Amino acid sequence: MTRRRTTSGSARLLTVTAAASALATAVSLTAGPASSAPSTDCPTAYPVADLSVGDTVTGSTVTSGTAPTGFGGEVLGVLESGIAPGVDMVLMDLHSPTIDKVGIWQGMSGSPVYASDGRLIGAVSYSLGMGPSTVAGVTPAADMRQLLEGGAVTTRTASARVRLPRAVSARVVQSGAAGAAQATSEMRQLRVPVSMTGVSRSRLTSLSRVLGLGALQPAGAAAGPTATEPIGVVSGGNLAASLSYGTVTAAAVGTATMVCGAEVVGFGHPMTFEGPTTMALHGARAVLVQNDPTLSGFKLANIGAPIGTVDADRGAGLHAVTGPVPSSGLVTSRAADGDSTFAGVTRVTVPEAMPELAFTTMLASQDRVLDRQGKGTAWASWTIKGLRKNGSPFRFSRRSMYADSGDVSSAPAIALAEDLMVIADNPGETVEITSVRSESRLGGTYETYSIHKIQARMFGRWIPVTRRQPVPLRAGTVAKLRVLLTSREGAPRTVVVRVRVPVHAAGRTGTLKVSGGNNDAEYAEDFYGMDEGAFDLEEYEDYDSDTEAPTPATFPRLLRKMAAEPRRNQVVATLQFARAPGKARRPRVGKATFNRVVDGSRTVRVVALP
Repeated sequence: MTRRRTTSGSARLLTVTAAASALATAVSLTAGPASSAPSTDCPTAYPVADLSVGDTVTGSTVTSGTAPTGFGGEVLGVLESGIAPGVDMVLMDLHSPTIDKVGIWQGMSGSPVYASDGRLIGAVSYSLGMGPSTVAGVTPAADMRQLLEGGAVTTRTASARVRLPRAVSARVVQSGAAGAAQATSEMRQLRVPVSMTGVSRSRLTSLSRVLGLGALQPAGAAAGPTATEPIGVVSGGNLAASLSYGTVTAAAVGTATMVCGAEVVGFGHPMTFEGPTTMALHGARAVLVQNDPTLSGFKLANIGAPIGTVDADRGAGLHAVTGPVPSSGLVTSRAADGDSTFAGVTRVTVPEAMPELAFTTMLASQDRVLDRQGKGTAWASWTIKGLRKNGSPFRFSRRSMYADSGDVSSAPAIALAEDLMVIADNPGETVEITSVRSESRLGGTYETYSIHKIQARMFGRWIPVTRRQPVPLRAGTVAKLRVLLTSREGAPRTVVVRVRVPVHAAGRTGTLKVSGGNNDAEYAEDFYGMDEGAFDLEEYEDYDSDTEAPTPATFPRLLRKMAAEPRRNQVVATLQFARAPGKARRPRVGKATFNRVVDGSRTVRVVALP
């Protein structure tokens, strides 16, 4: 039974990551008329209506370290309602040594741009087409200031792509900022480069769909782990927002546009457009701006310790407050392979992202000790804790054996993710997962067994269990079944399973299903290739009656049903007489534990003898 999950679209678009994103470059400003120093303390917004083509502008961003440096440029024009209805886009041609080399790079989002009198025009948030370009789209400061506490909330959806009008394209070409072909393409919202500490680039690429990265851009390298150093955020400086930090840091790095006391506004466009959020605020130390002649460059940075809370992710950018750090769920994952051990610790500040980030933390810990990707066997256990809607706690634990012929590290991690998804997406009530603790022991030996044939002990001898005729079992006794297991990797083995035959089933026919605990668990291919919205809880929606709707009362039964699932290294016999009276119609289950993962299934008819 492959589990598929339901999601709510943007709620799973979460998992940005620890890597690289916005900023700009060291430079001497272009010559121009005398100008006032930019006001970096909650600057006044410059009216877009007062801008003219050719106006000189200056700006600041970070290309290395933490100190902002300058860039210069000029206004090319204004696209009315170019970002959203009522939100204009200011087009500029910007220059600095780094911009001239890599163009407006992914992660320069939020870099403030000032008029000659020091007032804030807005933030860099769009670039021209694909590939390097010095043409930037700027989100007006007046719209970004609405994100400040006490102001109006910006709820309009920012356009991801904006086509330049013919007259503006001609002006861009005339200025020399872009060629004719590029000028006829679209202004695109700067992507947030994505990477994730703890997992390799190949892992991140394979996990993109699972983690719901959506339109967010995987970066070419991972950032360093979250540091213990608190790095301050200043106007024009690095700004990072994280869904998690620690072993797995999931964060986007951009630029702070304005700092007004404890309030910070940046990016100039949404990150995941979730509206109210509980991401952590960090400063960051830029390592470099990587050139990419195909898609445009991107920044790599190391994230500092959390220094506050990002509480809004809106069309005009992010709003954050320095000070208290958001509460977090704790994910711990201890993995061992021989003498090699690693303990991963991740703090998740966005509860909706807990399944994805707990999965990634376990995978990262196991990859660390295995130092390879390949076949093997693993013992794993985990405990999931959380709070129900009424505040009461819940707890769920599982322990089982896993085997995979291609990637043993992913096998238990996927099983953990599936448990978390079932709990988080249960239809009865909203719950919050507060902690996930996992332990795993991995080995290099890959060996699985399949059910080959079954025999039943009857009339003092073993008789074959086949589909040809009903298997006789005596009512009121414990049926003894001998199951022959075969393997490509090892010698045949036999296990004995016992299951009770109800006394009141006498004279009735029923079904006997003998299966391996790993039966139908072809999870890996479906998990990695699943479509958005494809997961459902059909497997667990077996309530006491067909008419019972999911309610908070059904959640404990869901946990009990999950806990009753067989281990993957067990052989399970399920006996049921559907037409027997009363409790005799309930399934009777017997289990035998084996030292290897078991696949396969056999279902036959049985008859209960008096």
